[in-house]
Amino acid sequence: LLYSIHISFFMLGLWIVIFTRVISAVLILRFPVLGYLLSIFFDLTDLWIFEIFNSTFGVHYHIIDKILDMLMFIFAFIVSRKFDILSKNIIRGLFIWRIIGTIIFEVTKVRWIFFIFANIFENFYLFTAIRIKHFPKFSFTKKNAWWILILLAIPKLYHEWFLHISGKDMLVYQWTLRQIEKFGLRVQ
Repeated sequence: LLYSIHISFFMLGLWIVIFTRVISAVLILRFPVLGYLLSIFFDLTDLWIFEIFNSTFGVHYHIIDKILDMLMFIFAFIVSRKFDILSKNIIRGLFIWRIIGTIIFEVTKVRWIFFIFANIFENFYLFTAIRIKHFPKFSFTKKNAWWILILLAIPKLYHEWFLHISGKDMLVYQWTLRQIEKFGLRVQ
């Protein structure tokens, strides 16, 4: 009985992660900015939820994570079909670029591939969704598109370097676990 309770509690973490990531991804269709921001939030907190529920899935969760990431990207891509033609074309290219990078990573397992194929799609999608909703008079042209892409790429390249090359991501992860433990939650 105790073993089955442990397994149920163990699986609860996985189901919470899957539920929150799928629901937030679906919300992108109705709320393009809020849904995407929620999707990013739940993508960033999945490991913490696993720790709280003592649900360590290791390499197996990596596959689920990539599927859930693609779900988020696909819904954002669907929403982007309503954008202006220049934004649609840029988003299409960035979407394909990231998928190619993900496929290469899955074949090679070389983490720095994610730096080369950085997920600029995400930043550009958010920029465009916010621009269209809140700044519809902003003049978006081919000329300023390059500058905007460069400005959006800089933090994303740092993020990809931090996660996949530097090794410092574990320091942040360990600090976060200590913060969770301060609230009295047991983390292994």
